[in-house]
Amino acid sequence: MTHMNHRRGTRESLEHDFAVIVMTQKGINDEAARPKLQKVFEIAKAHNAVNLGDGKRNTMYVLGYKNMYDGMIDHGVSQAVFKDAKDVAGFLEDMREADLGISTVVSGLFDITADCCHQAGIHPHTVEFSGGVWGRTELLPSEDTLALMTMCGHGMVPGHLVDRLVGEVREGSITAKEAAMRMTKLCICGVVNPDRAEKLVAEMAV
Repeated sequence: MTHMNHRRGTRESLEHDFAVIVMTQKGINDEAARPKLQKVFEIAKAHNAVNLGDGKRNTMYVLGYKNMYDGMIDHGVSQAVFKDAKDVAGFLEDMREADLGISTVVSGLFDITADCCHQAGIHPHTVEFSGGVWGRTELLPSEDTLALMTMCGHGMVPGHLVDRLVGEVREGSITAKEAAMRMTKLCICGVVNPDRAEKLVAEMAV
């Protein structure tokens, strides 16, 4: 999905950031899909997902895992974030074995995600990439701030908030983990990586 396609940052940072979206198509495969979408959560959780979200409602950090899981609907959206490629490969392998018949999209560095697919015994159907940002790029926030902002593809993590939270961490009034969780909860889809966010905030606050 294109809203996960514009994450920015260094390769070293992006090597630990993989977002997954699994969604049905209305009128095609959404009938009685609720247990299948719940199964996605089960598989993702078993493979150490650092964030899980129901794209129609909110995330495990806001709703709680049980509420999010129980509230899934047939035409819902299951989303997950991983910080380790081996967990992504394991997730994809279990998804292949589960054979849910639902579109699954993984966002991450091309070579690593391709290797994860290979390990899982599958071949990518389609590959999309971001063409970057054009125009008056001098008006954009700093690259450090953008690395945090673009983890939420719907723009729910504003640059001014990122800078303020980093300042509060620098002053010692909150921890980098607390700042990361503030940002994570703003993304109702559940595709912000709280582990990566914490590390980025800590680096910016030095």
